[in-house]
Amino acid sequence: MGWAIWADRWQHVDWELTDFDTFINDKAARQAFKANGQDRVRMLARAQSKEIDAWDIRLCYSEFKGGGLTVYPTVSKTINIGIDSVDSTTEVVYNRYKTVLDAGSDRTFQLPDKVLVNPEYVRRFRRKFSVPVRAWNKLKTYLMTGVRPLRSGLGVTNSRE
Repeated sequence: MGWAIWADRWQHVDWELTDFDTFINDKAARQAFKANGQDRVRMLARAQSKEIDAWDIRLCYSEFKGGGLTVYPTVSKTINIGIDSVDSTTEVVYNRYKTVLDAGSDRTFQLPDKVLVNPEYVRRFRRKFSVPVRAWNKLKTYLMTGVRPLRSGLGVTNSRE
């Protein structure tokens, strides 16, 4: 899974999260932001406090504020190499983001004029990134490597104790 964004969207992202205090004190906004990932508010708070240097959660927040959408392909033209890399904020062995790579040569695509959100796909997406599925993936990482999860549940350690 790779990613792309139009330059004009990138330029309008509030990278400093200037309205964070208003957002964090708005329960309805927090709940709405968490609808597509229970860890999103926590990750945004960690980014705002500079505990992590994560541009992706800032981008998700900007998209959320603007009412934007993300398109996730079922077959991809790119491979995600950001998991467990030196510059990644995630340390995992089991890659839940792995997607089927398109071996075709098509480079031109016909996109619809109007974007519609399919509730079934929303349900599937939310399930894939739900707390139980994330916990299962951490267990798979542990079973595959013996690397135990951190107590905070935010990643894994390199300890095999």
